[in-house]
Amino acid sequence: MLNFLGLSDQEFINKIYNRKETEIAEWLSGIIATKQLKDIDLINEQILNPKRIWWKQIYKSVFFLLNPFKKKFNTWLDRVDYEKGRSN
Repeated sequence: MLNFLGLSDQEFINKIYNRKETEIAEWLSGIIATKQLKDIDLINEQILNPKRIWWKQIYKSVFFLLNPFKKKFNTWLDRVDYEKGRSN
């Protein structure tokens, strides 16, 4: 994701540190607005449907450890949506 955004780890941390979620969203929206739709679609596909088996195993492990809801999530974004009340 950071490669897609053209940021280093440190640049990202510096930009989001002590910022409100709305400020971060506005900043990221500005970066994403400079990207082509096909590139946005590709990164979304890579995040939502990881092709590498080992990534799926990492996701499952993280979900298991950090899942206070004991609900099965297929992606990190599913969990975020659930926590925000945007899904069942």
